[in-house]
Amino acid sequence: MLFSGYLWTPILEHTTEILEQLNKTYYVDQYFLYDFKDDKAKHDEAVLKIYTTDDIAQEKVKNVKLKSMAPYPHKFVYFLFDIPDPKYRTKAGFNTKISTIVEAIKKQLRGKYMSRVKNYIHDIIIHVSDNETQTSQIAEIMKSYESFKTQEFMNLKSFLRYQYDGELFTRADVLVRKYSIEKYLKNKDYNFALYTKMQSGRGALGTHNAKKFKTLIESLETSTFDVSNPILYEGKYRLRDGSHRLSWFYHNRDIFIPCGVWDKKLGPGFINYGINTINGVNKEEREAIQNELNLLKNYVDDKYV
Repeated sequence: MLFSGYLWTPILEHTTEILEQLNKTYYVDQYFLYDFKDDKAKHDEAVLKIYTTDDIAQEKVKNVKLKSMAPYPHKFVYFLFDIPDPKYRTKAGFNTKISTIVEAIKKQLRGKYMSRVKNYIHDIIIHVSDNETQTSQIAEIMKSYESFKTQEFMNLKSFLRYQYDGELFTRADVLVRKYSIEKYLKNKDYNFALYTKMQSGRGALGTHNAKKFKTLIESLETSTFDVSNPILYEGKYRLRDGSHRLSWFYHNRDIFIPCGVWDKKLGPGFINYGINTINGVNKEEREAIQNELNLLKNYVDDKYV
């Protein structure tokens, strides 16, 4: 069951650490950074609207939470995660249901991180919806603040799942790249034969040949990925640009990947690169691709590996 959560600005430097830890137990599907820059009024309005779904008094949000967060940048992270069994109880005095799992998550995170927040008060670290009704209400509220969303991150497994059409994985080219990366890292004399066949069949050797791919791999090995250059997708999260980088993330088993919407003015839409689009491969190479498909299926099917 999907729940929504927020990490407030005093704790944002620990976002990756917090969400990767949470993901070990409760699958985190996506998260988004909202940056209101100098527009404090709009930031405060958004926070107040988010809390209208809860039973806390608006005056307390305004005079305690927002006042305590005022010295910080006007930012927050909005995330979505799954709790298969929320274990609800009835909230005393309000006759509404609240997940005891949510209560435990908030208590654990506040206990762990409150010492890292200067002048901490309860609570300027995290907020989580109590139930699925609040999650839906919050989703509607967030539509009004799309213009302030500056970064998007998706669970790598979620993104890879979106590349399936039924049982067909439509981006076998990503698997060839991932396979080639691993071959090259084990043996720097690897000839990239399968990669070259694939790129040649697509007419893409001029843009990305083996030499350029080697340079990219070596760059990714030694540098931090620039999140301002995200993986781009179009409708239904179909991969549109960034397949080489996606293959690196998959090889590296990153938990979250930076992604963003493809500008449709830049070119045509989604192209299916299924296994049968790779021509001229020998038996060993086809078996290698099939093995990669099997590994991928096992990987995306298990949320906690």
